[in-house]
Amino acid sequence: MNSLPFDISCLIGPLLGAVIGYFTNFIAVRMLFYPKREVRIFGLRLPFTPGAIPKGKKRLAETIGRVVSETLITKEAIAGKLLEEECKNTILDTLMQQLERPLKDEVMLLMDSTEEEYEARKKKLSVTVGEKLSLAVSEAKIPDPVVDRCVEAVRDRAKNPLLHMLLKEKKLRSWILEIAEGFQEEVGKQGSEFFEPEVLKLIDETTACSGIELGEKLDISKEELRSVFYASYRKLVLTGTEKMIEAIDIADIIRAKIDDMSIDELERMVLKVMKKELSVIVNLGALIGFLIGLLNLVFR
Repeated sequence: MNSLPFDISCLIGPLLGAVIGYFTNFIAVRMLFYPKREVRIFGLRLPFTPGAIPKGKKRLAETIGRVVSETLITKEAIAGKLLEEECKNTILDTLMQQLERPLKDEVMLLMDSTEEEYEARKKKLSVTVGEKLSLAVSEAKIPDPVVDRCVEAVRDRAKNPLLHMLLKEKKLRSWILEIAEGFQEEVGKQGSEFFEPEVLKLIDETTACSGIELGEKLDISKEELRSVFYASYRKLVLTGTEKMIEAIDIADIIRAKIDDMSIDELERMVLKVMKKELSVIVNLGALIGFLIGLLNLVFR
């Protein structure tokens, strides 16, 4: 039998170094999470207990929250993302789609009301507006130009010269004001019954339209509406992002979320993110141990 070109026993040192390196790093990685609680012997705390992460959990939560809020999720990053073409178009398209729906549907959605509740509120609104209009008409001062125009109309229709002469302006003005005051008094008493159906009709006609149709009636095109909404959206993003971040306090949210996690949840989260990297560290320990064993063979 041919002998091997080298003594296989020479590999014992490097292999032993690989095993030691592997388990050393494996234990070091596990000690990030274990022990999960403090261990005491005879009243004295055992060193390295609890593990690094359980022991520094609060500090870790505060540090991650601060780093994320100051470095990753900044007002510039959020504003930039919100103003990207895709995000901007998604928001504007959604808004324009909402404007294509009848205003009645949007009002019902906004008020979270049923058809019956909507009709009841519409009725109440029409009554209120009708009463306000009646009160406004009954208390309004008749403008002098209106009285002057009525005087002129009456005298123009008085074809008979004698009648025309008898209809003095002062007397006519007195009659017209008396008639107007009587009309106002009647409006104050029962004008709301007249105005209410008209208000209901106006509400129905308006809410049957979509926001886009209503804009077109006001000579505002769909493209102009979109442009106006984008200008408002851009201004809101640029001026409101900083206030939004301050109000939300991202650092505090992250700190609270991590602080509320159990050690098991935190371990699963870290391993989910860094399992591959931690495995590389463990395997690297084996490689380094093996290389050190080889070096011992070379330089002994």
